[in-house]
Amino acid sequence: MDESAALTALKNKEISGIYYNEMTPSLTVNTHGIPESILQSVLESYNNNLHTIQNILKKHPSGILEGLSQMTDTRDLVQELSLGGKTIDGNSQFFYALIAMACLYGCFIGFGAAITLQANLTALATRRCVTPTHKLKLILSEQITSFLLGYTDVIILLIYLSIMLKLDFQGQIGKMLIISLFGSLIGVSVGLFVGSLGKLSEGIKVAVILAISMVCSFLAGLMNSNMKDLVEKHAPIINRINPAALISDAFYCINVYNDTARYYRNLVTLAVMSAAFVMASFLLIRRNRYDSI
Repeated sequence: MDESAALTALKNKEISGIYYNEMTPSLTVNTHGIPESILQSVLESYNNNLHTIQNILKKHPSGILEGLSQMTDTRDLVQELSLGGKTIDGNSQFFYALIAMACLYGCFIGFGAAITLQANLTALATRRCVTPTHKLKLILSEQITSFLLGYTDVIILLIYLSIMLKLDFQGQIGKMLIISLFGSLIGVSVGLFVGSLGKLSEGIKVAVILAISMVCSFLAGLMNSNMKDLVEKHAPIINRINPAALISDAFYCINVYNDTARYYRNLVTLAVMSAAFVMASFLLIRRNRYDSI
C-alpha cells in the first residue's frame, strides 16, 4: 500500500497499524489493543536487534557471525504453569473425567442393592421385607456395602494410573482418595435412587443409569476436553450439579488450581447430593406396599 491507502485502511479498521521503513523505523496505530501491542513489540525487537548489531560492528566486528548466530538461536523461555506453580498436563482432564466416570459407575452396584430391597423383584428381597428391621437401616447398610465395593474399584484404578501409567498426581494422592470417596458415595446413591423407582422395569432403570453416568461424564470432558469449559460458559449451573464435573473439578483444585475453598465446596455438594438421594430412596421404598409376600 501507499501511505494514503494505508491511512484509509487504518481509519476503517481494516489493518491494525502502519510501519514506516525509514532511517528510524516507526509505527502508527489508531487505537490500543492486543494487535497494536504485538506490532509495537515487533518494532521494539527489531530496534533492539539493530542496536545490538551496530554495537558489535563498532566494537567487535570479528564477532559479528557468532553474534548473529546467538541472536537467531531462539529458545523456548516460557513454561506453562498453574497458579499454584505446578505444570499443567493437557491430558489430565481426560483422566480426571475417567476417574469421575468410574465413581459414577458405582451406581450399577447401588442399583443391584436396591433390587434386593423390593419384594416384588427377588425372593431375597421378599425375605428381607418381612423382617422388623427399619427400612432406613436396610438402605444404609446396602449403601455402605455397595460404597465399599465401588470405592475399592476406584482405588485400584488410581493405583493403576499412578504406578502403571506413571501419571503425576503432584503428591496429592491422599486428597484424591478423599475425592474418590465422595465420588463413589454419590455414584452408589444415584443407583439406589434409580433402583427404587418401583414402577419402571429393570431394563429401563439400567438404561436410565447408563444415560446418567455417560451424559454426566461427557459434560465433564471425558470425550472432549473443551466440553466442561463450554458448559461453564453457557450453562454454569450444570457444572454445579453434575457429579462428574464436581469430581473432575475437585481433582483440578488440588493438582492445578490449588484452590482449597473450591475443593471443599465440591466435596460438600457431593455429600449433600448423596444424602438427598439416600433419603429419596428411603421414601420411595417405604411407600411400597404388597398385597402378599
